Amino acid sequence: MSRKLSHRIPLVKRKKVTMDQNNTVVAKYNDHRQISWTASGLVYLLWDHIPLMIPPFKFTQLVNVLEEGVFEVELARIRCGPCRLMQEEPGCFHLCIENVGLKLSLLEFLDLVRLVREAARQLRGRCYVGRAEAISPADFEKESLCVTTLQP
Repeated sequence: MSRKLSHRIPLVKRKKVTMDQNNTVVAKYNDHRQISWTASGLVYLLWDHIPLMIPPFKFTQLVNVLEEGVFEVELARIRCGPCRLMQEEPGCFHLCIENVGLKLSLLEFLDLVRLVREAARQLRGRCYVGRAEAISPADFEKESLCVTTLQP
């Protein structure tokens, strides 16, 4: 008598990051690529279903890394705080923010740069009194070619 064994493999559920109900979208390509400012004072980056909650000072470091990456002809590795950018081969970028990595084509990299620039431009004028990590205008000196209208 043979018995058929069936193994149930549990489904891995992706932990969902909940966003504040009171948030302001500051830059957006579509529903899957956008940056918001949350009521709790964090920057919420959503990139192709990967949600990241970033404190303002780390967002400033992300801005700096991406801006350096745009102007580096021979990009090997750029680092600013928890953010690292590497070009694995021509047209293939790897961006790490803390322990999350994004593999980006050249077009995706440029889209992310434009999105972050617009968010930086929008957030530059916001003043949040009482927050030690508030974003100051001096934090975005490198950001000069802001995009006001983002198209996918």
